Amino acid sequence: MDELERLRGKKRAKITADAEKKAQNEEQVRGALVQLLEPDAYSRLMFIRAQNSQLFSKAVQVIMYLAQSGQMKGRIGDAQMRALLAKMAGGARETSITFKRKGGAEEKL
Repeated sequence: MDELERLRGKKRAKITADAEKKAQNEEQVRGALVQLLEPDAYSRLMFIRAQNSQLFSKAVQVIMYLAQSGQMKGRIGDAQMRALLAKMAGGARETSITFKRKGGAEEKL
């Protein structure tokens, strides 16, 4: 029984350490984003984070790369953020539904 408790404690400690490391990493990323983005661009990115985590992750990677490589001149504004997100989400296709009615009339949604 002592062995089982020891293993559980070890597992619990590992999970706690991993969670703390992840939280610390997220805090570092958040701090960097606050410095690199204007407030409106930052809020747009946080909205994307809530809606599409994959797009958020890709955008953060691109922003960090641009900052580290020295390609950024100043802070990223909302218009630049929208352009960046549109370019990254360009692979997403617009879905359209077409109803074919009797008599040859078509209706698009």
